[in-house]
Amino acid sequence: MGAGSPSHEQGDKATSEDGIVFGHAYSVIDIKDIDNNRLIKLRNPHGNRSAEWKGDWSDGSLLWN
Repeated sequence: MGAGSPSHEQGDKATSEDGIVFGHAYSVIDIKDIDNNRLIKLRNPHGNRSAEWKGDWSDGSLLWN
């Protein structure tokens, strides 16, 4: 199973505020439903650390306890 992001005029050189690379494919690694929060674990096959998820439930998110 996979996931993709919308295209952008700059192609995969453009990144959203939350760290999603535009025009890019991701592998779906896991799906969880935790306390009515649907979480999807994606893998960036390019492993670009500068384009890591920065939104809710990211590594540094306060939603983790």
